[in-house]
Amino acid sequence: MDPPSRLYSVIRLYDASKRQIAYDAYKWWPCYCDPQILHTLPRDGIYYIRIEDYFYTLRLTGDIHDVTVSNRTHDSVTISWWTHGKIPVTGVVNYGTTTELGSTATDDNLRENGIHYVNITELTADTQYFFEVVSGLDTDDNNGQYYAFMTAKVPEDPPDTYSVFGYVYKDPSRTTPAPYVIKYFWLKHAGGESSLLSALTNAKGYWLGDLGKAKSDETNDVFPFAAGGSIYAYAHFGKQGKIWTSRYTVSGVSPQQLGDEALAVELTSFTAGVTVDGVILNWRTISEINNLGFNIYRSNAKDGKYTKVNARLIQGVGTDATPHDYSFTDENVKVGQTYYYYIGDVDFTGKTSKSDIIEVTVGKQRIKVRPVPPTFALLQNYPNPFNPETWIPFKLAQNANVVIRIYNTKGHLVRTITLSNREAGTYVTKDKAAYWDGTNSFGEKVGLGLYFYTIQAGEFRATKKMAILK
Repeated sequence: MDPPSRLYSVIRLYDASKRQIAYDAYKWWPCYCDPQILHTLPRDGIYYIRIEDYFYTLRLTGDIHDVTVSNRTHDSVTISWWTHGKIPVTGVVNYGTTTELGSTATDDNLRENGIHYVNITELTADTQYFFEVVSGLDTDDNNGQYYAFMTAKVPEDPPDTYSVFGYVYKDPSRTTPAPYVIKYFWLKHAGGESSLLSALTNAKGYWLGDLGKAKSDETNDVFPFAAGGSIYAYAHFGKQGKIWTSRYTVSGVSPQQLGDEALAVELTSFTAGVTVDGVILNWRTISEINNLGFNIYRSNAKDGKYTKVNARLIQGVGTDATPHDYSFTDENVKVGQTYYYYIGDVDFTGKTSKSDIIEVTVGKQRIKVRPVPPTFALLQNYPNPFNPETWIPFKLAQNANVVIRIYNTKGHLVRTITLSNREAGTYVTKDKAAYWDGTNSFGEKVGLGLYFYTIQAGEFRATKKMAILK
């Protein structure tokens, strides 16, 4: 293929003595000349204009920069780089498992600002590749050393305690082609060495982007997908020097409507007290709408800097019109110190709403206090849907023997969790709530689907639903 060629013009402006006083060059045809010097020349003078036309072959030199590897999976990768945005040349990637290269990818998605994106597919997992990029007549082979990347390992299931979880919404602003979006991804029990690499929708058919580290076990981004579709999370789980790579499907989750301007939580009380364990904070919600959970913030001065004191998000119940009680104990406090607290409520869109600030002083004598709820209650399990584990919170108005039973949709008993005698109180946090690891009475993993769980506490009995998804 012959290189592109175009008409090239130079416009020169001369005064009466034939001295060049303006020069307007490097104009591809059609071109124009508007030298700024015309505004300073004397009027009624004689000037000459000379137009020189040349037929030049376009030659790009040293125009490639910022070569980047992204969206890396076990069988695909995206190579991107910058060129001059006004020069419409096609980008090409030559690649191979050795520096001999041998393969070529030309699926270039050139953006207006001169960024090239070439997607390479059908690669071999856990394999090193070398590559160079080409734009027009320019080649960037990293000064003869070639660029390189390593494909990820074939997805494998990590231990059961590691998982990815997402929240799905129906977005009214999206009608075509993808009305559903997924907003949040969690890497449960992942640790600081883990990362959520990318996400894939079968509606779009490509990996959407690198999401980076997930040290807080939470990554927030928006990924559209069509009704009835699935979305996959591709993650690296690292613990004690080990790496597990997994692909998860998040589908069938009940969508939550976006755009609701109502507050996620309506608080009816927020109090603080001092116990032998520290400062205990209690709050009650009369209703919750798309409530993701709570964070607790503390300061030594009312108008000072507030710092989050809870290590993990305190799970909310999503959407529920019934009251719920919550409790958190701040153990890292000093005698004689006055503290100020507020609750930061987080909804499903990531918006945080602040409660009023309360004040508490830690005295020299601490009194053992156990808040007693006024009624018995069985709360919604969290997370829900889940896989493979969940926690079942409840409240006891008085001491009682507590038994949790789990049934399938056919009414068959799947598992019995006996908690024996429990004192009156609120059992909401993970260290107090009932725990189910998704197995039956024989220690076997149960199937995906809908399940019912009941609580028997004295004469109190209640039932709720939960779901296990892939």
